[in-house]
Amino acid sequence: MFNKGESRKAASTKKTNIKFLHKIESGRELVRIIASAHSLGYDYPNCNGKKLEDVQSFLSSVADVMDIWNMIEIGQRFELENLLSTQIKDLEEYGLWVFGNRQVDADNNWITAIINVCSKDNPLIQKGNIATNLMQKNELL
Repeated sequence: MFNKGESRKAASTKKTNIKFLHKIESGRELVRIIASAHSLGYDYPNCNGKKLEDVQSFLSSVADVMDIWNMIEIGQRFELENLLSTQIKDLEEYGLWVFGNRQVDADNNWITAIINVCSKDNPLIQKGNIATNLMQKNELL
């Protein structure tokens, strides 16, 4: 639990950099995480059959979009965002949610996109109450 020679007090005063994964509800939100990332980290639940095929297809699409994002025109970007939105909605029909965030290594500015597909009943999901007046989604998006 502690490094050699480290006391509990010293360990508790260390700064921790805890980041949470955010629930992704659209392809546009997902692209904001994966665009210009250098690597992809992902996880998914144990599943089989059509559900597994859809999870695999989604994660393959995420990796492909991440790889080609900077080489495609804006019209193609809209199409890929819509494709990812459709796949996210398909996963939600199975009771699966998509979470993600960007992790940046401060030493070399290496960006890793982290994507996690998990059951909406996963006990690790923490639900927060965010006041709607603090952050409102644009109805046109």
